[in-house]
Amino acid sequence: MNAAKLAAHHLYLLAPGASPDDVRRFYQGGLGLAEVPTPPSLAHASVLWFSAGPITFHVGPPAEGIVGDGHAALTADDVDAARAHLISMGYIVEAESIPMGYPRFYVRDPWGNQFEILPSKLP
Repeated sequence: MNAAKLAAHHLYLLAPGASPDDVRRFYQGGLGLAEVPTPPSLAHASVLWFSAGPITFHVGPPAEGIVGDGHAALTADDVDAARAHLISMGYIVEAESIPMGYPRFYVRDPWGNQFEILPSKLP
């Protein structure tokens, strides 16, 4: 896997203790981002989505996050090859916790930052 084959997809940001109105006030009112619909598969989570061009910001409380932590999501042309490459380098990958209908996984860098790796072309 080559880092050049990865691209930014979304950022999941934490808003501990914030109400949906607090989140909208900053992301819509302050930053001017448009709120976008949450996918039906994540309708149960208290996460709001905002569009920033080709990248979306998912903002919610830590207890209801997809994995529970903020993360950056990157796309890969071949998710299985990306997973195998990271494992071969000794990194631990975590399986998805909510099936989305496509392969994906999570990995942390040596400093604890979390990344979601998903396909470049989503169904």
